[in-house]
Amino acid sequence: MASIDYIGRCNLYADIVERILICRPCEYALAVTNSQVTSHLRENHGVAASDRKGLTHYIAHVHPYPFRNPADLTPRPNGSAVHPQLRVHEGFACRECSYLTVSYKEVSRHVSKVHLGGLQASRQRVDGFYDDVYLQTWTHGATRQYWIVEKDGSVIRPVTGRDARVHLQSVYDREKERLQAAEQDRKSVV
Repeated sequence: MASIDYIGRCNLYADIVERILICRPCEYALAVTNSQVTSHLRENHGVAASDRKGLTHYIAHVHPYPFRNPADLTPRPNGSAVHPQLRVHEGFACRECSYLTVSYKEVSRHVSKVHLGGLQASRQRVDGFYDDVYLQTWTHGATRQYWIVEKDGSVIRPVTGRDARVHLQSVYDREKERLQAAEQDRKSVV
């Protein structure tokens, strides 16, 4: 019971299955080496010194489960259930390979470079190469690796607002071009 209170008062969550320590406000796992946790709590959340006192020792030597470095964890399998303590990101999954990102600019750059041979990545060209998905990650920063999660019964997230209108216009324009090309082919055969 003491471990839950100590961890809880610092607004942390001890995931004993994965053996990681998650910052509840930030919704990602923290590295536990040296004083990284107490530094994070002080610098990012202003947790009082009295609440942090002894936390580094407790994590390293007293807590019943040794914590792992989240950067060393492999991503969960795509299609996993949402981890309730980690942030859910709106992201993009390349249909041609395993590339995942939370940035449209990055998925567009990836598709252009890897799958379109360097062609300019207009929205029309890129749309058929990715899905809008829900993503999670253990960490933040440059070392993060994403996995696709199922939310509300689906791994594909609905697209709303301007992006939805642009996407639907792109689909409409491609279908119109396809029908015009089919009509031209039909006329050239007759």
